[in-house]
Amino acid sequence: MRINHVSCRAFQKTGGDARAVAWDDEITGFGIRRTSGGLAFILKYRLKGSPTQRLATIGSYPTMLPDAARERARAIKGAAQAGQDLLAIEAAQRTEDEAKRRQEAVLAQPVAAILDAWRSQMESEVRRKLAARRRPVYERELLRIESAILRPAIGKAPTGAVLPDRLQALVSVEARRSPSTGRTFRSMLVRLATFANERFALAGLAFRWPVTYQIDLRGKIRSRDHRYSLDEAAALWIAAGQMGRRGALVRFMLLTACRRVEAQNVEWNHLVLDDPVIGPHWQQPAHLTKTYQPHRVPLSPAAVALLRWLPARCSRKAGLASLVFAGDGNRPVGGWTDIRRKLLELARVEDGTLHDIRRTVVSTLGDHGFDPQVVDTLLNHVAATTMGGVMGVYQRSDFWAQRRRAIELWAELLMEKVAAKLRAPLCRDTWGFTTPFEEVRIRRPISRVDLAGSSGRTRASHRN
Repeated sequence: MRINHVSCRAFQKTGGDARAVAWDDEITGFGIRRTSGGLAFILKYRLKGSPTQRLATIGSYPTMLPDAARERARAIKGAAQAGQDLLAIEAAQRTEDEAKRRQEAVLAQPVAAILDAWRSQMESEVRRKLAARRRPVYERELLRIESAILRPAIGKAPTGAVLPDRLQALVSVEARRSPSTGRTFRSMLVRLATFANERFALAGLAFRWPVTYQIDLRGKIRSRDHRYSLDEAAALWIAAGQMGRRGALVRFMLLTACRRVEAQNVEWNHLVLDDPVIGPHWQQPAHLTKTYQPHRVPLSPAAVALLRWLPARCSRKAGLASLVFAGDGNRPVGGWTDIRRKLLELARVEDGTLHDIRRTVVSTLGDHGFDPQVVDTLLNHVAATTMGGVMGVYQRSDFWAQRRRAIELWAELLMEKVAAKLRAPLCRDTWGFTTPFEEVRIRRPISRVDLAGSSGRTRASHRN
């Protein structure tokens, strides 16, 4: 029969098999079939060169009219004779169009949506580390940079409008202010791009943020090769004497080459000042070290003198502090930027960071012939505890005797230079710690914002 309105209505009214098919007498393979919802137009066809016959539903009656179905069948069979599967091509095009629509919808969303998801993951990492008694210092710094720098700059921008040039400008500005922040910012961008690309891939989107933004630290004023001269280190020691407990913390860093986060968390019960076997030392617990392994730091006679001279901090509310260099409220010291600025100002040293102290100590010891592996063990780097190859299997010494000689030599060199700058010899029993200790407030420089907000009255915030 010829498939038209009349034949379709008649076939629909007749009873019989629910899956019965009626074929068109003009177009081979074109027919109608009963379905649970009515009638469907079907087509059998074979691609040129293929032995496999294909059966496809090309529409339903009366949504599609018979004449339209007939033209559709002719188009499909014509393409099949040319070796093309029109239905497959159209299905692929629909899939592509749908992917484009979904991608456009994602790219139109503000970057804040991705930042929120990334921040949630990072906060989970912070909680996980805290539960394992590990310090999430790096993760918290990434979160700070995200909220203080990145979100205000691009949070409202569409996801698809994140351009490397814009990110380069942001990183360059921060690198000029603080090279350390610039490096961390760049690292955060790589992490964020990796996180975002994983979300895009899981959503089936082809769009990707560049993981390597080709971002450099333009305007960087110093790199990781900066070290103080011995003369500058002595100037820092003398200047720290005017900064109270925070100055004592800087001096402790100078004598031990420890990280600032380790110095701010050292407790009195971590210190062993009288050990007849291995000598005075600082026993760092695993949760306070960057390697998450216990680490023992030798203490020179000068470091012992400093710790015996420094009284434990005590307040009415918090009582006796367990931290050696406790800040306000017996909490860990804060205000590191103010400490560094004040220290460099008093020492009349042009530039540098507290972390440069570590590089200064080991570089000076290297200049005096100490083995790099010994001095690197002083710094407690991961590389010093995870040696590879045969050495990693058999070398189990902690070089304790060599490390003690190294740190004592460094203290001798530093204090000799201090005595020369002060033009006065230092007693080997007291090492200059003879006057009573005094707490000192470090005043933060007054900014224009502070002056404007105080309506002409000078304001200065204090750091205890």
